[in-house]
Amino acid sequence: MKKIKLISLLAIAGSTLIFSCSKKEKKELTFDYKPELAHVKGFVKANLNTTNDTMATTFLNFENAPAGTVIYAKFNSSDLITNPSGTYADAIVKATVSTTGEYQITVPARYKTVNLTIYADDFSADQVVSISPSQSYRKIYSLAPVTVDVNKDQTIIQDLYFN
Repeated sequence: MKKIKLISLLAIAGSTLIFSCSKKEKKELTFDYKPELAHVKGFVKANLNTTNDTMATTFLNFENAPAGTVIYAKFNSSDLITNPSGTYADAIVKATVSTTGEYQITVPARYKTVNLTIYADDFSADQVVSISPSQSYRKIYSLAPVTVDVNKDQTIIQDLYFN
């Protein structure tokens, strides 16, 4: 009888222990950290068809640069430090031109103005110069470097024009 009471007591204690325990939920740590960034975006254009230019006003109609053209932004990494001392390397970020002719470059920007030099890979395309008779010539298009200053949380619109 003592054995039955002891076994019953152990069974009750065990089941109480098992069912009274609750699972601990894992809590994820969250931070209210917002990256400090700046953005430069715009259209990338080139005069791929000279037949639609208006010569009376010397107005040139630019077309979108080819999708996939690579755009770069170079800046000195000392621009990301409050009180830089010594020599710092240049950093380069890149973007590609979309099918709609747009690009967007995002760079870190923290304590002070970041000075960007935007440049691009050259590309070649057939430039249409006459409709009747149809004439086009292979042309190499280049982008002259463009300088843009950005600050954190800022978006600058800078269209780029290849010559």
